[in-house]
Amino acid sequence: MRVNESLKRNLAILAASICLLWFNAGPVEGGVTSLILESEPGEYVGAGRNYFFQASDGTFTVGPAFTGNAVEVNFREQAPGMERWTLTFAARNNARLAVGIYTGATRWPFQSFTEPGLDVSGNNRGCNTITGDFEVHEITYDGDVVTSLRVSFEQHCEGLAPALRGEIRYNAASAVGLTVPGPFEVVDGALLSFDISATAGTGAVTFSGQNLPAGVSITPTGAGMATVKWTPGARQLGQFSLALTATDAGGESGSAFVLVTVTPSHDEVESARALTALLPVGRFDGGFEGATVQPGESDNSSNRSVWFTFVAATPERLVLELENDLGPVTLRVYRKVDPNQPASLANLERLTRGHVDDDPSHDRRRFVLGPVPGTPYYVSVEGQSTESTYALTWRRAELARVLWRNTNGAASLWRIDGAGAIVTSAVYGPYAGWEVQRVLPDKDGGARLLWRHASGAINIWNLDAAGSLVSHFQYGPFQGWSVVDFILDQGFDLLNVSWKHETGALSIWRMAEDASSLWSSQVFGPYSGWSPTGYGLDSAGNRRFIWLHDSGAAGLWLMPFWEATPTMVSAIGPYAGWIPHDVAAGSPDTSARILWRHSTGAIGLWHVLADGALATATFGPYAGWQAVGVAVPALSPDYGDTATRILWRHSDGSAAIWSTSMTGELSRSFAYGPFAGWTVIEIAVGPE
Repeated sequence: MRVNESLKRNLAILAASICLLWFNAGPVEGGVTSLILESEPGEYVGAGRNYFFQASDGTFTVGPAFTGNAVEVNFREQAPGMERWTLTFAARNNARLAVGIYTGATRWPFQSFTEPGLDVSGNNRGCNTITGDFEVHEITYDGDVVTSLRVSFEQHCEGLAPALRGEIRYNAASAVGLTVPGPFEVVDGALLSFDISATAGTGAVTFSGQNLPAGVSITPTGAGMATVKWTPGARQLGQFSLALTATDAGGESGSAFVLVTVTPSHDEVESARALTALLPVGRFDGGFEGATVQPGESDNSSNRSVWFTFVAATPERLVLELENDLGPVTLRVYRKVDPNQPASLANLERLTRGHVDDDPSHDRRRFVLGPVPGTPYYVSVEGQSTESTYALTWRRAELARVLWRNTNGAASLWRIDGAGAIVTSAVYGPYAGWEVQRVLPDKDGGARLLWRHASGAINIWNLDAAGSLVSHFQYGPFQGWSVVDFILDQGFDLLNVSWKHETGALSIWRMAEDASSLWSSQVFGPYSGWSPTGYGLDSAGNRRFIWLHDSGAAGLWLMPFWEATPTMVSAIGPYAGWIPHDVAAGSPDTSARILWRHSTGAIGLWHVLADGALATATFGPYAGWQAVGVAVPALSPDYGDTATRILWRHSDGSAAIWSTSMTGELSRSFAYGPFAGWTVIEIAVGPE
C-alpha cells in the first residue's frame, strides 16, 4: 500500500538504551522466537501488509520499558528491508505483566492508571491514540529479566476500524511447530504448489489460513502434512504473505508466513498474452504491479506495460477499450510487420489512426480497428501506478443506431453491433405534443435525440452510454421555421442544427456540443423553387446540404467548416420518377452519398466526389419495401469500415439494414420486426 506522507504520525522515539542492562540480548535455544503482524487494508502502522520474522531474520530483545513494569520487545532486521519494530505491553495499576487477557488497552505510556497499555510501532510509523486488547499466553522471569514471552494483540489507530493484529513469541514454549518453505516468485496464471508440515503436541493437526488471497487452497496430505496451491489471477500482482496456521487437538497453534511475489506473465512483447480465442467479444482484468517498461516501449520510463496479441479471422471491426481505476493509461495497437519473424519491438508498426480518445490524461481509452484477416496484432496496455488495475475489453464495433417511433408518440433507440445483434435498447415517452425526429451517436457511446413539438419548438436530449437522459435543452418555436436535421462535429465539439423556413430559406445553427448554448447562425436563401432536404457532415468538418427543386432536381452544396458560403454547388437531375431523399457525408475524401427514391420503390445510391465524379448503384424495387435513410461512418478508412448503411421499412412494419459498397455489393443485411405500433424512422452511424 502506498504511504500518504501527509498522514505520518509523530512517533515517540523511546529511549530504550537506558534499560539495555535489563534486556535479554537474544533468545536462548529450545523456544520459539518470531513476530507475526497482519495489517488490514487502511491500517496505518502496518500499511495494509503482512509480516513474519524469525530469530534468523534479525535481533530480538526483550526487557522492561523505561517506565513502570511494562515489557518491551524490539526487533531489528538484518536484511533485506531493515525492518524495525517495537512492541510494548503494560498491565493495569502498574502491576507486573502476567498471563491473562487485557481488554480496553490504550496507548502506552499515556494510559490511565486503571487501563492496560499497548503500543506497536515500526518503521517510523505509529499511532497518536490507540485502542486495543492483548492476551499474554506465556511469560516467565528470572528475577526482573523476561526469559520467555508469548503475546497476541489487536491494535487500532485513532479509533479507526482497520486493525493491526499479531503475535510476538520470545523463547516461547511451542506445542505446535509449523515448517514452511519460501519465498517464491511466480507469474500470474501459473500454478504455485508447495508442502507444509507440522509437529503436534496433542492429537492431530489441522491447517488453516488467515486472509488468504482468493484461490488459495490448503489440502491435507497425511499426518501433519498439507499441500498449498494457488494460481494467481492477472490482478493478483505484487507481494503476498500467505498466513498459515497449524492447530493441534488441544487448541495450541503455530503460525508462519510464506512470501510470494507475483509478476505479470505478459510483461514483454515476446510473451504477449493471446486473445485470439476470445474474439470477438471479451474482457481481461489485470494490474501493473511487477511490470516494467523496456527501452522503446514508452515515452515515459516510469510507466509499466503489459502486452496482448491476437489474429482476427474476419475483417469485422473491433473496438478495444481500456479503463483504469487510478491514473492515466495508454492503449497502443501495433501490426506485426513480418509475420514470419518473431515478435519484437523492431518488428512492430504502431497504428495511430484508430484512436477515438487519445488524450494521455484520460483514464479511459478506445481504439477502433478494422483488422486484416491473418495479420498478427499486438496491444500494449500502459499505466503509471503500480497499485492500479485495468480492464481491457474488446467487442464488435457498432453497425448503427436505429430510431423507432410508436403510434402513441414514444421513441425507442437501438444500438446494433456488427453481427446485427441489438446491444442496447431504450424506450422514451410518450410526451404530449412531442415527436422524436433524429438521433446522433457521439464518441463516448452516448447519443443526442432531437424532438419536435407540435408548436414547432425543439428539444435536444443528451444521453449517456447507458441510454439515460443526462440533460436537455429546448428552443423555439420560431414563426415560420421548422427543424430539418442536426449533425455533430466530433472534431470541433460543435452541434449543427438546420432549419427550413416556409419561404424555402435555410438556417444553420452552430451550438455547444450538448446544445446548451447557441454560438452563431447563418441564413441562406430563399432560392426560387428550392427547398432544403438533408444535411450531412464528414470527419474533416465539411458540411453537405441537399436541396430539392420543384422539378425533381437535386442541388448539392459543399461547405468547409470555417467557410460562410458554399465552395461547391452542383445541380443534379431532374430524372423522371426519381426524387432525392437523404444525404450522408463520410470519410475525409470530401465525398457524399445521395439516396434517391423512385416511384416504383427502387433506390439509387450516388457517391459524389469532390471533383464531381459519380459512382452509382441501383437496388430494387422490392415488394413492400421503401428506403428510409442512408448513413455512412464519418471515419478514416483506417478504421476498416466505410460501407454505406441503408435503412429499409416494410409495409408490415418490419425494418432491414443493409451494409453495401458503392458498386452494389451487399456485405451484410439484418431484418427486424415487425413490432406492433412501431415504425422505424432513422439510421445513424457513430464514430465507431
